[in-house]
Amino acid sequence: MAPDSLAKARQTVRDYLGRSLDVDEDSPDEFLRITVGQLFGDVWGRPGLAWRERCLITVTTMIVQGHEDELRHHLQGARRLGFTLEELEEVCLHLAYYVGFPGANTAVKIARGVFAEGARET
Repeated sequence: MAPDSLAKARQTVRDYLGRSLDVDEDSPDEFLRITVGQLFGDVWGRPGLAWRERCLITVTTMIVQGHEDELRHHLQGARRLGFTLEELEEVCLHLAYYVGFPGANTAVKIARGVFAEGARET
């Protein structure tokens, strides 16, 4: 992990997910420090893909793997990046035919909830 990975990770999480990251170099949770630092500090900061592309890849992956909690977080990020509910529902519809309707249906419900929460926040 690059020396400034955690600083980059904290900024990425703040910008992408709209929350602060409570982990630093002295954090006792080594797993969190390493994984978050590398993922959001090194991987998300790489050139080659924009955050919108990385977000869409991540949302798709969370839907396919059925990771509902992580999906919720990344859908919040998608909303912050300007994705519309209609675009994300279209992703779910497309995925339904490739990976199954139950997971896609669950993702639509989660997306609608995330966007409803976002509308109440504004």
